[in-house]
Amino acid sequence: MRARAAPSCVWRRGLKYERRRAVPRREGPLGGQRSTRSDKRGGHILMIRLNLVLLLAVLVSAMYLVGVQYDSRRLFSELDKSHSEATRLEIERERLQVEKRAQATPARVERLAREKLQMRLASPGVTTYVSYSAPVPGEDEPIAPRTASAAKKVSR
Repeated sequence: MRARAAPSCVWRRGLKYERRRAVPRREGPLGGQRSTRSDKRGGHILMIRLNLVLLLAVLVSAMYLVGVQYDSRRLFSELDKSHSEATRLEIERERLQVEKRAQATPARVERLAREKLQMRLASPGVTTYVSYSAPVPGEDEPIAPRTASAAKKVSR
């Protein structure tokens, strides 16, 4: 165990403490309280931590911004390629429509029919007319009714 200090030492400490209290307080960061040396160290460490957290936040946001800009440029490049592909396809479609119209002319169809299919123009001398006449019952074969009720109607 430690020995207690003499009463004179206690009085001196008390006197110093009283003198310190007699000095008017300055306005500190916490209002009317006066900061001690340990508070200054804690504040200094707190500010360092705060600065490190803010620095980390700035770095993270900068990396995020770089990633977003990269994605934006990549998407813009894809959009530009898609527009150029759409323009190319539109030109190709128009070319094919012109080619289709050129191949569907009556003169070309007639020429292909004559050359490849061996067809010729129809003339009245070559044309054979076919007529259809319904067969008359009783000439070749009588038409037999299929059901009994139909047979009664025919015989009456």
